[in-house]
Amino acid sequence: MNDPNTLEAWLFEQKPWDEAVAGALARCGFEQPENSWRTLAALSQHTQFARWYPLFFSSFLTHLAQSYNPDIALNNFDRLAEKILDKDHLYSQLSHSPFLLQALTVLFSGSQVLTDVLLSNPSYLDWLSDAGTLTQSKTRDMLYRDFYVLADSDELTDQTPLLLRKFKKREYIRLGLRDLMGHVDLREHVENLSDLADVCLQVAYEYSIKALKEKYGTPVYIDAEDQERESEFAILSMGKLGGRELNDSSDVDLIYIYTSSMGE
Repeated sequence: MNDPNTLEAWLFEQKPWDEAVAGALARCGFEQPENSWRTLAALSQHTQFARWYPLFFSSFLTHLAQSYNPDIALNNFDRLAEKILDKDHLYSQLSHSPFLLQALTVLFSGSQVLTDVLLSNPSYLDWLSDAGTLTQSKTRDMLYRDFYVLADSDELTDQTPLLLRKFKKREYIRLGLRDLMGHVDLREHVENLSDLADVCLQVAYEYSIKALKEKYGTPVYIDAEDQERESEFAILSMGKLGGRELNDSSDVDLIYIYTSSMGE
């Protein structure tokens, strides 16, 4: 028996709960089949699936069965669907992008933290729908460019801190999914996390310098040769970040240095 196809047909028939349904769901890995059937039945009323998206549920159930935890993945998908007002857009997008549907079931079952980030920013779905977002690695230069693309400006403004937090959360979803889906090994994953931290620090550094100079002016000092010079500032990365070995729960150890304490 092909359980995902059978369950899809039963959903379209609005079949009531019984032992046959329980057995099919259990074979798909659901530990709470009755609750899951109620959720699936409610989802099946979101649009005319049999007419417009006849293969959605069979594909969805196949990915759920292959996920880390089908019950949790389904519950999180239900939370997502509640947030999307245009249901036809959602299911059209997922029906035409099996890769995105697979990625969501992996995310929704593999990381509740990253799931909550996505659910608080459902607009990230359009970004994730491009398969290259998850399959292609990014260098530090690419990440730096992506921040300014997100900011839609070459200038640092009062919105920069907010945009930087948004950028970091979005990239954490991408990096987490690449790891959960097996697109990277451990070494590449920790290097990618380190590159993201480097870029976030660079943008924060540039923003802070700009804001402080606008408020207080450029700090200058007199060197040993009696020459006026700008007092400069830099950030040193220590520990795991310095060694490009940052993991998902690492602290970032930094040292701030400047050329002179006599700057005015």
